[in-house]
Amino acid sequence: MMPSPDGGPVYMDPPPGTPVARLMGFPLDVDLGTVNTGVSRALGVTITNIGDAQSAPLQATLMSGADLKLTSNCVNVRLRSGETCVVTATFEPKSVGPQMATGSVTDGSGTSFGTIAFMARGVGRLAPDAGPDVAPPPRMDAGGDVGGGPPDAAPPRDTSPPPPDVARDVAPEAAPKLDSAVTPDMATGG
Repeated sequence: MMPSPDGGPVYMDPPPGTPVARLMGFPLDVDLGTVNTGVSRALGVTITNIGDAQSAPLQATLMSGADLKLTSNCVNVRLRSGETCVVTATFEPKSVGPQMATGSVTDGSGTSFGTIAFMARGVGRLAPDAGPDVAPPPRMDAGGDVGGGPPDAAPPRDTSPPPPDVARDVAPEAAPKLDSAVTPDMATGG
């Protein structure tokens, strides 16, 4: 590939019918979206040889951002027809705001179908507020001291007697026994 007088590339495509490697990339615009600081998200650009000849060794030009890194397994790889390699964009923001990275993969052939250019972008943000910082009330032990036992311990039972005006169930073994001097007539009111 030779530069044109205006600085842009001039491609030298082979004559029609000549077997040639043709690179295709997808996606070419990698949107990593909005990512919380301290969290990582990664997406890839798949480079595929859709031509009918093996590619020359691939070269990658990767221009990473501060927190948006580009890596590739394409460097010095020769792709046969149908084979792929990947450029991975990994975004792990440490600051708030947009970031961008650009790159390209080429087979060095100088053909218009031997170069794939792409970009990756993302926006860093602070994690949303999870609500007010509220601690649970302290646990009290039976003596009224804070921290009464392990967190899964059952709360202490109230062993104080109920007030006299409160009706409560009486267990059968606690029911009063009839005096043996009581006759059935007396028990029925007769």
